[in-house]
Amino acid sequence: MAIPDSAGRKAEEHSFLRLLLLALLIPTACLFSQLYGAEISQEETDFFETRIRPVLVENCYLCHGPQAEATGGGLRLDQREGLLHGGSRGPSVMPGSPGDSLLIEAMSYRDPGLQMPPSGKLSDQQIADFVRWVQMGAPDPRQPDWAEEQDPGRGIDLEQARAFWSLQPIKEPPLPEVDNPKWIRSPVDRFVLARLEKENLAPAPAATKRVLLRRVTFSLTGLPPTPREVEDFLADESPQAYGKVVERLLASPHYGERWARHWLDLVRFAETSGHEYDNSKLDAWRYRDYVIRAFNSDLPYNRFLAEQIAGDLIPEKRLSPEGDYWESSIGTTHLWFGEVLNSPTDPVKSRADEVDNQLDVLGKAFLGLTLACARCHDHKFDPIPTADYYSVAGILHSTEYAEEVLDSPTQIGRIAATHAKIGDLNSQIGTLLQPLPINLADRLSDDLLAAAEAIWARGEESDSHASSQPEQVRSWIQYLEEAAAEPDHVFYPLTAVLTSLREGQSFEQALAQVRDELTDLARGLDPQSRKGSSSEEVFEDFDKPSYAGWRTSGQAFGSAPRRDLPPNQSMRGAQVLALASSFGDGTNRLMGSLTSDFFETPKRWMHVRLAGSNEGGKG
Repeated sequence: MAIPDSAGRKAEEHSFLRLLLLALLIPTACLFSQLYGAEISQEETDFFETRIRPVLVENCYLCHGPQAEATGGGLRLDQREGLLHGGSRGPSVMPGSPGDSLLIEAMSYRDPGLQMPPSGKLSDQQIADFVRWVQMGAPDPRQPDWAEEQDPGRGIDLEQARAFWSLQPIKEPPLPEVDNPKWIRSPVDRFVLARLEKENLAPAPAATKRVLLRRVTFSLTGLPPTPREVEDFLADESPQAYGKVVERLLASPHYGERWARHWLDLVRFAETSGHEYDNSKLDAWRYRDYVIRAFNSDLPYNRFLAEQIAGDLIPEKRLSPEGDYWESSIGTTHLWFGEVLNSPTDPVKSRADEVDNQLDVLGKAFLGLTLACARCHDHKFDPIPTADYYSVAGILHSTEYAEEVLDSPTQIGRIAATHAKIGDLNSQIGTLLQPLPINLADRLSDDLLAAAEAIWARGEESDSHASSQPEQVRSWIQYLEEAAAEPDHVFYPLTAVLTSLREGQSFEQALAQVRDELTDLARGLDPQSRKGSSSEEVFEDFDKPSYAGWRTSGQAFGSAPRRDLPPNQSMRGAQVLALASSFGDGTNRLMGSLTSDFFETPKRWMHVRLAGSNEGGKG
């Protein structure tokens, strides 16, 4: 073995240092490559912008952001390089390894000396999102500071942004020149062939008629052609054979069913609200069918968009084909889709997330822009500052969901005619039944008074006295005795007075005292007398000639409160009260809503008196 000279030893030392330096740099370079060099997909970008960045902004930037007076531990979380270099404890994130990431350890609160954010532990869902993000490789679309310094074009350049493809007016581009014009059958073919020729490629051979029919049928309806359709197309040798197939498929109802699905995906159509209980959106199908009908009826695209943005406000609304209901108002239903949290702990943030979801859909589906990025920062590419985001968000925050009656004037006329017939029938029923309640009331009055007198006169002979009464009176005696033990019973005031009468009173005197007690009680329950009470404040009793201060839609509630109800739907004790009644003219098949203005409850509790039944007749 030869002994190296000093020059050889120096060369070996330099080689060793290079290897050592390379070994030290490889982990950092790999980490840098994962953070900066790897291509970030749109899905990863969306996940970071919706699940990661908002949490960092809200919980971390105060101490680890650009405005922090003294960055905590030297760690910056508003930059990608801040995650790479970390702070005094080293890198905060190890992409792909949540267990080795200080950020995850701090959020988990496992180490008493390392708990972030100090204001309180994040929710389990938020921590799970960060764990998933690190497992994904910690994709972070934010540009590093050095990239911003080298890119003088950053920021909002309105002139440059106006060149964005979705902001351009529709125009016919010039047709490209091609070497083989004989292959061209439509203007679109020129663009296809021009690109093929640019890449030195030749068009694929023409499809056979059977293959062509199968392709176009699947494309337009999502279904295969039937054997009869295949036979007819193969037998048709005319130049218009293919055109006739296309026209037939475009006229098929399956065309709208097939292509509406693409639009439903854009507006995140769903028939449930997601989250824990996954509550159903019971009328979501109306929007689905609305989109299908729009495609099948060749509704102009500009009208299609206008109806979905403000279909309930368009002056000239569009009717359904049969003329029974308004189509335009259904379009705005797309704002109702999206996840809804069940009993959120932070309702303000939950509502802000709902609006953000609505804005994201409006931007992507209607403008071809990612508006939601501007929730946290000015848009990096499109001319959308954060101020504009919150201007549009303010409109959505001040927009409330409300059911709307879609019946057209024609349909309302049919309902009114039906109500008139039912009203006549109710009148006839009332005339026929009128003698019955009067006779029944007279008999009940006698029986009730006899039972009350028996209870009042009760003594040593009470049992024999009661047994000598008619069966109806004995039943009333038992009923009143049960009422005496139930303070909420309707006859409790009567039994309470009867059982506490002074000696020497006659039954007539006792009865007069009971009537006085009940009269005083009735006065105490009267809405007019309650209005002056210091312990209660009446919000609404509808004792007025109109629904002033309320908004009504549909036909169910009419134009004003009412006191008269059909005899087969009257409620006990309600005939003398003014009612916001949805009984209409005697049918429970009416649609309508009654909505108050926004208000703050003046008291801790609010009581509402309601009565009614469902379709099955059960209360």
